[in-house]
Amino acid sequence: MTPSTPSFYEVNNPRFLPELDICHGVWSDKGVVKTEMVAHKYDWTYHMLPSELKAFKGELPEKLTIPKMFDLQKAERVKVDRDKIKLEQVEKEQAKMQ
Repeated sequence: MTPSTPSFYEVNNPRFLPELDICHGVWSDKGVVKTEMVAHKYDWTYHMLPSELKAFKGELPEKLTIPKMFDLQKAERVKVDRDKIKLEQVEKEQAKMQ
């Protein structure tokens, strides 16, 4: 790195500042609460410049989909009857012996 080359901070700060504004000590600015999970939105390509991404020859990672919460209104409680399970296992063993 030469003195004329901008540092990592100088290159990436303007790009990521909107997401990190509350961490930079700008107390007059109102922070934004993020509700999306970072693990599903970002991968290692997010930190590449568009020119670097275009020049990349390797395989790009598969985009992740955010899991959806199932409807709790339609959920039912599962009751386990151990005696019934044991009886079914015994019946299967008897069917194999015949």
